[in-house]
Amino acid sequence: MRDIKAGDMELSDPNVMSWGNPRSGSTLAQTEAFANEFKGALFEYQVASILSDRLAQYLNNFEDTKNVLAEDILKVSSSMMLRLRAYENWLRQYDLALIKFLPQLAAKSVESMLEKTPDLAFLKSKTSHEFKINFAEILVVGKEASASGQKMLQESDVIVRFKPQDAPEKIIAFALKLAKAQSYVNTKSGGIKSFISTYFHSFDGILDRSIAQIEHELVQFVDLSYRQMMVELLKQADNYIINKPLEVDPVNEVDDTIFFNSGSELTEQWISKYKIELPGQLPMQLRAIVHQFYYNVAQKLFSIMHVMYSKNYHQFTLCLKNLLGFGASNIYQVVAYASKKENVNDLAVSGPSNLLNTGFQYQLNQIVINSEQELMNQLYLDETKLFDKPMLEFKEDYSTNLQQSWEKSSFEIKLRTWALQIRLKPMNKFTKEGLKVNCSIKF
Repeated sequence: MRDIKAGDMELSDPNVMSWGNPRSGSTLAQTEAFANEFKGALFEYQVASILSDRLAQYLNNFEDTKNVLAEDILKVSSSMMLRLRAYENWLRQYDLALIKFLPQLAAKSVESMLEKTPDLAFLKSKTSHEFKINFAEILVVGKEASASGQKMLQESDVIVRFKPQDAPEKIIAFALKLAKAQSYVNTKSGGIKSFISTYFHSFDGILDRSIAQIEHELVQFVDLSYRQMMVELLKQADNYIINKPLEVDPVNEVDDTIFFNSGSELTEQWISKYKIELPGQLPMQLRAIVHQFYYNVAQKLFSIMHVMYSKNYHQFTLCLKNLLGFGASNIYQVVAYASKKENVNDLAVSGPSNLLNTGFQYQLNQIVINSEQELMNQLYLDETKLFDKPMLEFKEDYSTNLQQSWEKSSFEIKLRTWALQIRLKPMNKFTKEGLKVNCSIKF
């Protein structure tokens, strides 16, 4: 990483060192979540940095741009640089092997990007003199820019802009992802209550009801299903939660009238009595009730999407472009798949203080790059194979004395060789009335 001025970020900054620190009360899952976010941001920066170096080397081949530096091309906000330094400090403490691996991964990714992107092919050779460039910049997008409302910024992580002397300006966007081998790659995530109007608004006038009406009915269904879940949890909790708080407010006693309470009132009763808000903290019998709520909503969303597909197949496939992460033009999806390899004889690779990966090292599996052309090839489908039936099986390992088989809250849309998974997830806590729709691709 390029140096930041001394004093911008100290290693002892408590806001940095407490992120996901198991010794400060964070769980291993939370620590891994921080690691995933931090390594993604660092990977994006390192890819942009290498591209800036290559572009500067190219410009230095011409007399009038021979003094241009990579730092002149790379555009990163000062606030982002502070965060990146903090992320790097955190990973040095908890996953040193990853810090060593990311620059190698970024370098190999850039080589693949130059091979796959015709507009950047001139950067493959460090001594190329194909054409002069009047202007060049590489932007690391970051969270602030992606919240701007501009489609390209929302879809991209790194944007390359340059103006050849005798040709129009070129703008190439890259969405960069790190993923485990054979895993799904996240493309979109948002609240269930605005999902239909955000991604399928073009169906207004095509269906027998407006998109606003359909979404309103979906929201009502989610709210009712949430209330049913909370009622069932309150009725059954005392049978399975052993270590309850000693002091219980008498108004929280459960009777048959609680179904008439609002979702927020039921949530307040639950939290005040049981103090549990994360699904993983529930006994498996109660967790099954929560999962049933997810499944019911997933079925409802599935039926709505299937009606739209059946009504207008062509319009439906156009809507899928956004869900697949291709809402902006001239964008490339770059996915670097990596895995951890056990290295128990070399703890120096990931030292004993590294809580995430002691005794492991990373290895690259493959780099997959897809353009809009690959996307369009995927969307010309066999209509009989577009929708797979919902995959109805939860991953949780229930004990043998639970006699119910609970379904999982996702379904897939089968493309030519890709699969788009639509999955319902909690908003971190199951006590939040809404749900999150997570979209991901398996190539």
